[in-house]
Amino acid sequence: MTLYFVGLGLSGVDGLSLEGYRVLKSCRVVYLERYTNPSAPSSKELGDFLGRDVVEVSREVVEDGRRILSEARDGDVALTCSGDPMVATTHQELRVRAVKEGLETRIIHGVSIVGCISGELGLHQYKFGKMVTVTTSKPALNTVLDTVYWNLLRGLHTLLLLEWTPKHALTPNSALKMLKEADEDLRLGVFNENLFVIVVARLSQRNQLVKLALLREVLDEDYGEPPFSIVIPADLHFTEVEALETLFKCSECSKVNNTLYVKSKANLLVPKYVEKTRATLAKVRRMLDERRGQINMLDLLENVDCYSSDALRFLNEGKSELAILSIGYAEGLLDSLRFLGLVDVPW
Repeated sequence: MTLYFVGLGLSGVDGLSLEGYRVLKSCRVVYLERYTNPSAPSSKELGDFLGRDVVEVSREVVEDGRRILSEARDGDVALTCSGDPMVATTHQELRVRAVKEGLETRIIHGVSIVGCISGELGLHQYKFGKMVTVTTSKPALNTVLDTVYWNLLRGLHTLLLLEWTPKHALTPNSALKMLKEADEDLRLGVFNENLFVIVVARLSQRNQLVKLALLREVLDEDYGEPPFSIVIPADLHFTEVEALETLFKCSECSKVNNTLYVKSKANLLVPKYVEKTRATLAKVRRMLDERRGQINMLDLLENVDCYSSDALRFLNEGKSELAILSIGYAEGLLDSLRFLGLVDVPW
């Protein structure tokens, strides 16, 4: 009594491994989930290929899991999907539940976009950071922006998977336009018109399409049928440049460096805090000068000035944490005057 998770790869029934074929032929029941990929074969197509019945199940059935687990108690059952089955967290959760209920589980891995897209494009796999799915949910766009931002800050490429459901396919055009608008609201400056992007449609299929260009040049293209994905590269190794130039005739690839569009939070915020603190310090000094003889705070104010200068020095040295701490100390000293009731600090 084993529950098998079988990956179909990226090329329909042709992508199924020999091991996967044998498992699907031998199981008592074969379930097919094709929610996340429109290029997955239909239950009829897969059934004809295997010479047996295949039952297509909805995402809700897989998430609920009880039907599949119940069948697996009476004999071998397989749940198959395109790509690799364990890329989906839903399948991971179902496997854990099966083991907790005393069932044997086995994974027949399949070719996945996660491992293939770097090779297909000629990019280095180890230079990819966290991947993320772009959906039509506006709040979720902030997560996408944050992922791309932190990956670029670390010099890493980002793989964006585009949402697909049987009722709707998010196109690269729509996804990039939404991200550009969301970025303008947050003022990160990442998804600007000069951002270099790679759009991939139908990876590993005969009608695969790859488009490499600046953001402003890809927004009005027709990419045909899904599935779609987008890669936001960071800076490129010279061998990656050579691969893109050779494989896709990308003459501008040697100039690509999307990391230029990101600054650390410290680099964005500390200079603003220092400017604000110094302006407030000048006002406090004038206020105290009017009360000369009543109160002497020269040492404290000098420390505020020194901490502000230290913040910028640490920032230039790449010591972001110390820069933030220093400007925090400076602001704290000024606030202490307000807490003691000595000066109404005009922030």
